[in-house]
Amino acid sequence: MGFNPKDSDQDLESAPDISSLLARIAQMQQELDELRCFRDMAYRDPLTGLRNRRYLELRVAEELHRVKRKPNGHCSVVMIDLDDLKVINDDLGHAEGDRSLKWIGNFLTAELRQQDVCCRIGGDEFVLVLPDTDTLGRRLVVDRIWDNLRKANVGKAVPLRLSMGGATWPMDGQVADELFVKADKAMYRSKRRNKGTGPRSTVVQPKVASVD
Repeated sequence: MGFNPKDSDQDLESAPDISSLLARIAQMQQELDELRCFRDMAYRDPLTGLRNRRYLELRVAEELHRVKRKPNGHCSVVMIDLDDLKVINDDLGHAEGDRSLKWIGNFLTAELRQQDVCCRIGGDEFVLVLPDTDTLGRRLVVDRIWDNLRKANVGKAVPLRLSMGGATWPMDGQVADELFVKADKAMYRSKRRNKGTGPRSTVVQPKVASVD
């Protein structure tokens, strides 16, 4: 076969089409990245950067679906309340309240494994999702949080206190709502006990075991 000048001309004519296609692909990739960013924002609490209630509901449903297919599987949740947030807001201002919420969010996240999740579901309420964690494992997590928070409060200008209560699938509930109700009741029992630890001060409060 000999050289045909027409073939070369056709290749040159197709070059702009390839460039346009590559530009379009790059634009689509950028739009996809933006959509992913917006989707991530929809599942995050804007103040703390933690996952929010919408994400919590999806994640717990996903974990229960997964664990039900595993023999002897477990999954735990821990409800957490930052005590006296209203007092902090009223006495020290909402800016200090926001700083306290951010601090607690970072503190809780640092206490978890990579597969665990900390969510802020509104106000002073947080929830931990602990995959593959039985009742004993859940209690160990709560005790570790208690102990490390007490240490972190030493010398802190605004010491913080948490009320915590947990529940574990399947012994405490078969569906998400049952687990949340059980954990919430346990958390409020813990809060009632915390009320007896005295007024907030810079002195480290004695440990009050969570009720779960």
